[in-house]
Amino acid sequence: MSKKIITTFLSGKINSDNNHFKIKEMIELFPYCETIRKIDVLIKNSNEDITFEETLTKTALYSSNRKSLFLLILKESDSTLFNKIHEKGEINLKTKLSFQDWLKSSTSNNINKKVSTGNKAKTINYNKNTDDLMTETLAKLYIEQGHFDQALRAYQILRLKYPKKSSLFATEIKKITKLKLNNK
Repeated sequence: MSKKIITTFLSGKINSDNNHFKIKEMIELFPYCETIRKIDVLIKNSNEDITFEETLTKTALYSSNRKSLFLLILKESDSTLFNKIHEKGEINLKTKLSFQDWLKSSTSNNINKKVSTGNKAKTINYNKNTDDLMTETLAKLYIEQGHFDQALRAYQILRLKYPKKSSLFATEIKKITKLKLNNK
């Protein structure tokens, strides 16, 4: 395979119906070239190939921008829906968030909860995403570090997560409340 064939193929000048084996050969030569993989997916989509779904998942893995892949396939298969999405701007490929903007938007997922301890009222931020990651080890670390409110929350989550161990977690909650009162 020569450079000339590759460049003419990528420019879209080669008829895709007769060159199925050339596409396979190019994917073997350049396994990380997402353009060749996208062309392969489009050809399989237009030909209603049986292996389209498998090729689509592999292409999505190698793709740096899955939204563009989605729009590319949507444009080929359903142009009216593509035009509606493109006009409304529901999927905007040109706006990229910086890391700081992403951090700001991810903090909007946090829940502010007021906890009253005696005369003082504290505001504690709880993140919904950390509920699934709660473990006994993390709760013990919170205790060791002196973060008793977070340790209480951890054991409350664990009590709901593992109902068979709820009595164990209840005793740990009692211990933490005693430690909390002794440290004040």
